Amino acid sequence: MQANRITAVAATALAGTLALGAAGIATADHGSDHREKRQQAPGAPQPGADRPEADRQLAQQAETLQDTAAVSDAVGRVLTDVNQAKDGKLSPYRAQRHAHRVAKALTELRTAVTRQAVKSRPLPAAELTTKAASALQASTAKLLRISTAGDERKTRSAARETLVDTVNVVTAANAYGKIPAATLEGLTGKKAPAPSTEPA
Repeated sequence: MQANRITAVAATALAGTLALGAAGIATADHGSDHREKRQQAPGAPQPGADRPEADRQLAQQAETLQDTAAVSDAVGRVLTDVNQAKDGKLSPYRAQRHAHRVAKALTELRTAVTRQAVKSRPLPAAELTTKAASALQASTAKLLRISTAGDERKTRSAARETLVDTVNVVTAANAYGKIPAATLEGLTGKKAPAPSTEPA
């Protein structure tokens, strides 16, 4: 399958999704190391429990970036591999490796969301995140199954579905993790004020 068979819109969306990954980790396994260090023994006080609310919120935001980065990285590898494979067909071995990596990243994301939810009342965004994660895992499994079967047309369609589900996960997780809104002109839909023509 040639690269131009994924539409320009899809490629742009994927680039935006993967950009989030650059903030946290280079690979999903690298992100796992950070999460393992954050986990505490049962009954142990949570790190930062006595810190100001602003610091605790920043810690949650950083954790969200790491978790979504791992998911974006894992799914991005799937899409890239499928897109570069001849006729979009992956070997069962490669498909299994991808499935394991995606499942691991999504499990860690769900665990982080659950851990945060038990500290306070459950939020709609938390439910949306777990729902989006389940949808992404299903669409990725579907993509890998179709890819190993060698159906190029169906593989291309499944790849787009997986891409959209990835964006849903990242968006829901960012809402739950209270990631700040973008401020860069052009991303916010706002235009910079026109320069004044009045004499100084």
